[in-house]
Amino acid sequence: MTSQTLHPGVFRTGLPQQRGGCADAVESAVESERRRFARELHDGLAQDLTALSLAVEMATEPEDLGQVAELARRACEEVRRQMSALHPPRMSGAILAKSLRELASRARRQSGAVIEVDDSRLTFAPGTAGYDLVRVAGEAVQNALRHGGARTVSITLTDVPDPTGIHGDQVRLRVVDDGTGFDRTSLRPRADGSGRGLGFMRERIEELYGVFVVQSEPGRGTSVMAEVPARRTTVKFDRSSSDETE
Repeated sequence: MTSQTLHPGVFRTGLPQQRGGCADAVESAVESERRRFARELHDGLAQDLTALSLAVEMATEPEDLGQVAELARRACEEVRRQMSALHPPRMSGAILAKSLRELASRARRQSGAVIEVDDSRLTFAPGTAGYDLVRVAGEAVQNALRHGGARTVSITLTDVPDPTGIHGDQVRLRVVDDGTGFDRTSLRPRADGSGRGLGFMRERIEELYGVFVVQSEPGRGTSVMAEVPARRTTVKFDRSSSDETE
């Protein structure tokens, strides 16, 4: 019987390289998770707490406490949403559209702006990426209202079919506002952590192998577009239904 013995050098050089590769992969995964969690805090809880803080400062009458209580409840709900977002659910087109209509309704009540949702050209299902589209839409709407002073915001969902099968079908979200717009070259994250919204949106979409584009000019409003992978479905959904599932 002939025994085979590996040269000791294989272990001395190969194993540390493997360990180094594993360590790099772990470090990359940890950093990615940190960025994801920072985005979740920025796009969700931070917005709710900012709105709550402003409501408390502006409350002068007893009836104002109702709005304060509602915002506090929303902040608690956001914490629960972020906990469930560790394993985001798959979304049908109907659930995505419903989530965006609810988002628009809340923003209308808070701002008085005209915010419309058009999902008439959506039939594809975004799956788990739907959660990210809702987050991007929420951040885009808040930016339009808070920083751009927009009075009109349109949210559109559209199928982007790929007849070649090379790139795959997509769902496109577009948020367009009539606000003040901005010069993208002048944007810089600030020391207090604000000013990172666009960067977080881009990271969120590009990690899904999607496409993210922002167009804006001073005085000419802003357009935010995000496309994410989707799948075709033959299920026809009732856009007025609140119980549609995939």
